Amino acid sequence: MAVPVNRSPVEVDVDDDGLRLELQPVVNLRTGAARTFEALVRWDVGGRRLAPAEFLPALSAQDVDRLFQRVLGRVLGHVRSWDLEGITVDVSVNVDPRTLRDRRCSSWVATALERQALSADRLVVEVLETSPVDCAAQTETLVQLRRLGVRVGMDDFGAGHSTIARLTDLPFDVVKIDRSLVGLLLSDPRSAASTIDSLVSAATSQGCRIVAEGVENTSLAEAVLLLGADLGQGFLYACPMPPEAVADWIRGRWAPRPQKPVTTMLGAFALHWRHASLGRVHPGGVEDCAMSTVLRDGADDAAVRWHARQHGDRPDPVAARALEEWLVSRVVGD
Repeated sequence: MAVPVNRSPVEVDVDDDGLRLELQPVVNLRTGAARTFEALVRWDVGGRRLAPAEFLPALSAQDVDRLFQRVLGRVLGHVRSWDLEGITVDVSVNVDPRTLRDRRCSSWVATALERQALSADRLVVEVLETSPVDCAAQTETLVQLRRLGVRVGMDDFGAGHSTIARLTDLPFDVVKIDRSLVGLLLSDPRSAASTIDSLVSAATSQGCRIVAEGVENTSLAEAVLLLGADLGQGFLYACPMPPEAVADWIRGRWAPRPQKPVTTMLGAFALHWRHASLGRVHPGGVEDCAMSTVLRDGADDAAVRWHARQHGDRPDPVAARALEEWLVSRVVGD
């Protein structure tokens, strides 16, 4: 199947030896614990390493089905080998929506789990946003997967086809906030916070867990936690790694690293925005507030006074707005 890369056609055979697996941990933002690893597929072809966006569109439905089965079998085989080493982790595997149209999909998953003697709750199947999930057969496949005990996830929530409508219409257990929205917190924090808050509210109302993708630094980790995500994934924690490196990575992570509440300006913005958007004062006394240390270290006297007015019986909307504007300027300026 020809795939255009740099305007040169490349032949990709789903059964050749070019398939490469990498895994990246999903971390609990509160505790620092890493329990789940996402399997990421890459393809080495003609000296190039292709990402899924480069080869999936050119594959036929049959090729995509075969790819899913092959990746699933390899990933679950690694899970079994880690179990034998005394390392217990769960994995997530991506599925193209086209594969959900095949009524055999859930049986493929059941067979792969049985072959490795793994319980279904060790697996998350993440639906890619490459095309709509808009037919009864796809919905039925998701329902069957959940009946097996497999968790179902929505990838790239807030981008492409992954909308709130899809969330409310389909049975998801986990949703991933798209990395583009997470990254937007650094350049347009007010708009990004509003959008993420809406998505988190919709997802939690459906009983879903929230993963923030693209968490590349501490400020983003603080912000997404304060905006309602409980899990994070990104270079702050680990780059994608080959399966052979997972066991050593886990062993070398002597203790989880809990996320501190607020140590950055973006974290301070998220904390303030969260309360101000609801018309609430900051909890507790001003000296006990999580953002006080950040303001003492990097704020001018006016910002400290605006913050003090967010504590007490009633919020001061004028001071709240002024503090928000000041925090936005510091986040964007940095």
